[in-house]
Amino acid sequence: MSEGCLQRRGDNEWAVFGELSFKTVPNVIGELNGLLNSPSPQVIDLSGVTRIDSAGVALLVDWLRAARQRNVTVRFRNLPAQMLALAKVTGVGYLLPR
Repeated sequence: MSEGCLQRRGDNEWAVFGELSFKTVPNVIGELNGLLNSPSPQVIDLSGVTRIDSAGVALLVDWLRAARQRNVTVRFRNLPAQMLALAKVTGVGYLLPR
């Protein structure tokens, strides 16, 4: 298992690496505040995600909800095919801005 992590790449750019699963999401969810501290639009690159389950999709939806509450725009880049398929099956695919 590869622990999931969120890393800053620039002022408004972030990258997610590793697994986003039931076991790893609790470690990543706490990193949300750094992502939402800026009022500028934020871009999250997901090309480093190695595995995702429904908890990972729920994490992204939660980030979007929290961002809206703070009036911050979040966009996802390089969404893995597995993530898109899970989002579509669970009915939240339309929520994931790309």
